[in-house]
Amino acid sequence: MILSLRDNVVRAADERNSPAALAVYSDLNFIENEREFVGLQVAIVPYRDGQKLLWRSAGPFLNAPLLLDIAKMRDTLRVVIPDGNDDAGIWNFTLKGNVLYAVGPRGQKYNLKKISLKRDSEDCGQPGDNA
Repeated sequence: MILSLRDNVVRAADERNSPAALAVYSDLNFIENEREFVGLQVAIVPYRDGQKLLWRSAGPFLNAPLLLDIAKMRDTLRVVIPDGNDDAGIWNFTLKGNVLYAVGPRGQKYNLKKISLKRDSEDCGQPGDNA
């Protein structure tokens, strides 16, 4: 699998992205006139004994990503954001269709839409390309 970063979008070289087993959900926006980011983006990634959640929040700047343990509770995923982070506390995630609903402490809520990681042949070089 080949990943490339162009225009702040991650693209996988395989359209279905099945070898990577990544699921990315986002409600992350850039406010052009203020030059600020706001929102949340998460990726559910395979890990040694199951899955982890890669957390990336913003407001007004992109915060450092966190790799978090996931606790599965029926139809809900639960993670704990450590103290010292603006989003600290317990977060619950529920998937309905292509939307991952996130509910955190202090009434924080996000509707994270699934991002399709598609192949873009102009972005992803193939072996032997002279780019």
